[in-house]
Amino acid sequence: MRRRWALMAAAPAAMAGLAFATAGAFAGSAGQPVANQYLLCGLYTPGNVNNFAGSSSQDHPDGSSSMGMTYTYTGQNCESENGQTGTGSYTWTITHSNVQTNAGNPQFERGTEHVQFTMDVTGNQASGAQGHITNYDLSSADNAGDSCGNRIIFAASGHAYDAQTCSPSSVGNFNTHGGAATGDHFRGNYGTIVYQWGDNTSQSPCKEGSMNYCFEGILEGQTN
Repeated sequence: MRRRWALMAAAPAAMAGLAFATAGAFAGSAGQPVANQYLLCGLYTPGNVNNFAGSSSQDHPDGSSSMGMTYTYTGQNCESENGQTGTGSYTWTITHSNVQTNAGNPQFERGTEHVQFTMDVTGNQASGAQGHITNYDLSSADNAGDSCGNRIIFAASGHAYDAQTCSPSSVGNFNTHGGAATGDHFRGNYGTIVYQWGDNTSQSPCKEGSMNYCFEGILEGQTN
């Protein structure tokens, strides 16, 4: 049964114990690449924030996660999909990360992240992503967020596919672990943001100043 992403409770994704497929691709087994683009919309749960080592200004927010709905991406954003039925659900969990948290210096809010995720539309194959964090305001060093149109941006990573990220674009790659032998290997680039809605509309599950954060992920790639 399909659900609506705005009604799904945010909770850490239970990714421990996932067995990564290791099937190799046989020569000539993969067909012509098919372009696939997906929009991920859900609620976001900060994980192990304020995970500083000694006097270091680097945070390691491992365990941050999101759950929600997946939509075919055609250039829209999650605001336009609020309350709409998607094509299935997803899980997204940051397994390892580090990011600089120099308060008042957004140019230094940089780091890296490693992610595990699943999507119904890919048969819930174990998948991984890694990229650069380009904005981060989720620690005690800086938790005010950055205004960006009707959004307040608290974190961003990977490619700035959505124009309302107000964050630099950088590296973000993903792929399913396996599937090449059957033509089901999905790989490409991604971009994510964590935000609240600054317009405080009654439909928003993540109003400015609330305890909720929204998550938007855009995956652009191909399957073969």
